[in-house]
Amino acid sequence: MKKTRVLLVVLLALFVGFLTACTSTADLLDGAKEALVANYAETISDEDYEVTENLTLVTEIEDATVSWASSNTAIITAAGVVTRPETDTNVTLTATITIEGETITQTFRVLVKAVEVTVAQRLTAAKAALVANYAATIGDDEYEVMANLTLVTTIGDGATVTWASSDTAIVATNGTVVRPSFSTGDQTVTLTATIAIGTQNTTQVFYAFVPALDKTVNETLQEALALVTTFPANDGVTGAEAWLVFPATQVLGETTYDVVWTSDKPEFLAIDGTVTRPASGEDDEVVTMTASITVGEVTESMEVEFNVFAIEASKTLATIADVYAEDTGTYVKFEGVTVIGKMTAGFFISNGTTMLYIYDSATLYNDVVIGSVYDIEGVYGLYFNAPQLANDASRPLTAVASSEPAASMNGTASTVSEAIATKPAPSAANLMVYDYLSITGKVVVDSRETVDVGRYNTFLVDTTFVGNNAVSIVLVL
Repeated sequence: MKKTRVLLVVLLALFVGFLTACTSTADLLDGAKEALVANYAETISDEDYEVTENLTLVTEIEDATVSWASSNTAIITAAGVVTRPETDTNVTLTATITIEGETITQTFRVLVKAVEVTVAQRLTAAKAALVANYAATIGDDEYEVMANLTLVTTIGDGATVTWASSDTAIVATNGTVVRPSFSTGDQTVTLTATIAIGTQNTTQVFYAFVPALDKTVNETLQEALALVTTFPANDGVTGAEAWLVFPATQVLGETTYDVVWTSDKPEFLAIDGTVTRPASGEDDEVVTMTASITVGEVTESMEVEFNVFAIEASKTLATIADVYAEDTGTYVKFEGVTVIGKMTAGFFISNGTTMLYIYDSATLYNDVVIGSVYDIEGVYGLYFNAPQLANDASRPLTAVASSEPAASMNGTASTVSEAIATKPAPSAANLMVYDYLSITGKVVVDSRETVDVGRYNTFLVDTTFVGNNAVSIVLVL
């Protein structure tokens, strides 16, 4: 009986020890859990705590080991490394507490604050977002703007956008697009976006290529008119211009257009190109010529102005000899001079003491009569140092009959030798002045001269000359 009582006591002691041992582990785990919560009382245990930096996640607490798990390891790793997100994010951390193989868990729900972005960073992000927004349109070099644009006024995180245009007539700052005309041609408009947050801003430039509209009938006619009204550059016209023609048609591409011309002063410049210059002493006349082309009900016109030169007043000289003192190019006039002879390319005039050559075969040549008296105008010049008068487009040769008595048609008697004895070689200082002489001599045609037959092979020699080798004789003289 006594042995039985001792055995019961021993068994009871073992049982009580076993129960004591089990309660101790649970209590330890609870204690460790409480200690863990207390350890983070001012951080992740606090519901109002906001995580902005890495966490120190303990791996031991009292007699327990601690392992961690995260519901979002991209934001908080199991080691406590924090990567702040773009927006505030809740993450659940689960701590597993272990003692002698037994575990208990504790969760912490923490708020990880979004990363703090500077205004400069926000602007950079907004600019990138704007570029991306227009990557397929005005941000693309190949893009053609054919319609209105949507120009945003806000972008990104609180950024405002204002626009400036290099040509608001083509692309307005609100995105309204007016395509240019065909004649204006394609246009590239610079659009500058100013992206602002508060007082800070940045800019982004876009280039909007706006193709021109198709050519209209009006523009086609204007193009044809631009061709038909193109004339050589000039200060004015006199009527001597071969190019002064007003075409009745104009070809453009494969189409021929009829052109109608009108003149606001046909008395000075007519549509057939006839020029009537204002009289000497009057002002030049500006004449507007208008070309018009009509296709169907569409008519387009274009004007071109011409200055019709007035006839220049000439300088009246008392004698023919006075012209030798004038500058070449001077427009001079001789009154009461007599036409004393003609040759192929002109005629000679005389005032009884001096004679002068008039270089002309068309202007006056057929109208003046040998032996008749005229008031003659022309431009003074030199031909191989020989004085002459000639015609000029703005200062023409003119001949008006005069009532003055005619000069003598009889030249001064002379011989060939006498005529050339005192004549120097022509030069700028010694002009080849013509004398009106009556010479008795021989005419010799030297057949050896073949360079310019009819001009340089015929000679006038003294009556005593023998033979036909006139070239060598003249050269000796």
